[in-house]
Amino acid sequence: MQRILILDQDKLYVKSIDNQLKKNGYLVDVAINAQSAIAKIDKVKPDLILCEVLLTGHNGLEFMHELRSYPEWQDIPLIVLSRIDKSDIQITKKNMMDYGIIDVWYKPEMSMQSLLEKIERILNRIVSIGNINNEDKI
Repeated sequence: MQRILILDQDKLYVKSIDNQLKKNGYLVDVAINAQSAIAKIDKVKPDLILCEVLLTGHNGLEFMHELRSYPEWQDIPLIVLSRIDKSDIQITKKNMMDYGIIDVWYKPEMSMQSLLEKIERILNRIVSIGNINNEDKI
């Protein structure tokens, strides 16, 4: 089973996404701050991270910077889901490339179905690439 980490402090929002992801066969870990997210990733590396940028303590961008400082976590794809409009988030194309951000979505405009489809496409692509790499090793 594929594992997804949700980094968000909005308990109702997290519960909604958590339930939908589990119904669709994913393992889900939840962190409410950057420090607990790093600790969870250190225990079990997720296949994908859903991250809010508005966090107390370290914000989402600081989390992404720390995450990418570990070589073994460079390849974890990341989707930013925020209650801040995409145009107000201050994420540049360079940030997106540097932090491995696949997409930035504004929560109020995002449908659960669109999110699930996006997650499935990303994770299927990772599995396909992994299979190609594993075939090269045989």
